[in-house]
Amino acid sequence: MSRICEMCGKRPRVGSNVSHAHNVTKRR
Repeated sequence: MSRICEMCGKRPRVGSNVSHAHNVTKRR
């Protein structure tokens, strides 16, 4: 269990939007 709310911002920093197409966007 290393996935904690992908769109909410999992673990790598805060506010990490990762889409279904592996699109990760950093937003504060």
